Amino acid sequence: MQIKVLHSRDDLRKCTESLTSLLQEAIADGFSLGFWADPAELELFDFWTVEFATMRAGKNLILVAEEDDQVVGCVIVDFATKANAIHRAEIKKLLVARSKRRSGVGRALMQAAENAAMEHGRWLLVLDTEINSGADDFYRGLGFQELGTIPEYAGSPRGELIGSTFFWKILPH
Repeated sequence: MQIKVLHSRDDLRKCTESLTSLLQEAIADGFSLGFWADPAELELFDFWTVEFATMRAGKNLILVAEEDDQVVGCVIVDFATKANAIHRAEIKKLLVARSKRRSGVGRALMQAAENAAMEHGRWLLVLDTEINSGADDFYRGLGFQELGTIPEYAGSPRGELIGSTFFWKILPH
């Protein structure tokens, strides 16, 4: 497995279809990722188009895990842009292909995300995840500290309101 940071429009062309498929699969599995069930492919493509524009503006990083030239996972490191927050980044959309979950892909992506964040002067990481989703334990295992939970924070793909757990981690700096 190889993890790389996407950089160019060419990367966008090569990865958009795979990233869109990863997002579709995760939504179909019920993960709360900001979309209702069965989103139109164009809606997901538009999501990636915006993220790539943000990347080209230097406001985020998109990392992908590849195996045999196939994208099997991704994560977004979204940089805080306010002057008093330039030490902070948010981890967004950690996605791993269904066939590769629990195989170390997510852990490898998170390690790469932490390293990339540090390379960009970001040592405080924050994220949120669906309460009691299993991801809670995953992030705790990576050293993230729970800040707390908010009930009814977001809608699931099925339309019910679900709570979210918020986490933070300070990287050695």
